[in-house]
Amino acid sequence: MKKGTPLSDEAGPSAKSRVHSAKKRVHSTKKRVHSAKRRVRSAMRQVSSSKKQGRSMTREQLQGLEPLDEMAGIFAALGSGPRLRMLFLLCQKPDLTVGELSKILGISISGTSTHLRRLREAKLIFCRRDGQQVCCTLQGSSTHVRFLRDLFRGVIEQSGCCRF
Repeated sequence: MKKGTPLSDEAGPSAKSRVHSAKKRVHSTKKRVHSAKRRVRSAMRQVSSSKKQGRSMTREQLQGLEPLDEMAGIFAALGSGPRLRMLFLLCQKPDLTVGELSKILGISISGTSTHLRRLREAKLIFCRRDGQQVCCTLQGSSTHVRFLRDLFRGVIEQSGCCRF
């Protein structure tokens, strides 16, 4: 007998009853599998909620360390050679325009502006409009800028490349 073909009356009552009992076993097995899946999901929810409770304690402990996010932004801003060179130049000469920085570094004005925007977002520099020119200055009050100045002084002393 092929699968999917209906049983005829000629097959007899025993064939029909075997098919019926097989269907019952399949249905029973499906119920057990479904029940097992529910138990697994429930256990996973319990594990997940216990992990979340553990993580929430860590988050509560880390809430006081919000300056770490600010430092991550600063490190991201310092992760580019042209931006470090811009900061170095601004340490040597406080007021430089975007055009001057562009000319010194050999970068297009739009590229320079993009780098300066990243430094501004990290609160390392301050830019002010002076007519059609934009003048850039280091944020003097920033602890990070003071650290950078000391770092640049150390680089200059070690390399002896220029004066500060």
